[in-house]
Amino acid sequence: ISLAGIPYVTMTSVLDYHFTDGGHYHYLIPFLFVFLLNLILTFIPDLYSHTMMNEQSERINEKEERFRSLFHHSPDGVISTDMKGVITSVNKVAAAMTQLTEKDLIGLSFLTLIKEEDHQKALFYFSEIVKGSFSDNELSVSLRGKNGDSLDVLITAVRQVVNHKVVGVYGVVKDITESKKAQNRINYLAFHDELTG
Repeated sequence: ISLAGIPYVTMTSVLDYHFTDGGHYHYLIPFLFVFLLNLILTFIPDLYSHTMMNEQSERINEKEERFRSLFHHSPDGVISTDMKGVITSVNKVAAAMTQLTEKDLIGLSFLTLIKEEDHQKALFYFSEIVKGSFSDNELSVSLRGKNGDSLDVLITAVRQVVNHKVVGVYGVVKDITESKKAQNRINYLAFHDELTG
């Protein structure tokens, strides 16, 4: 805006104006026009960028709301961990599976929920998921509950990526106890006579 007025300031300082009509400054009209035009053009991009930022913020909020809804209302357990395998959040289904509260679970290593005989394959699975080199992203393990109960689960995990950086892992935990019992029963009957055992 200030640069637009330079030619008019120069013009008024060089030329000798005689005001015979009572001192009206008609020669300033072009300057005022350019000044107002520049003023308008200054605010239009600001208004546009403000609108774009609001729309972008609304889209982000909508995505976050959808994710929270999926996380908390999933019929399966959902657990998120950091890069070290420490639990950062869980939904109510996952808490019910482990017989612990959501508050008690946060801060624990995910390994504390898994039976000791499955630790080795769980650690290998976790490291492969973090590296993104696991072709089969499902893991079958047994969870140990607070009361000593055992629960067979199928875990499907994916990496958490924020700004192109892996920050942790999301795991969907499905209870397959009953289906595993049914499968074991089918396998048993396939090789045994039901009458003689």
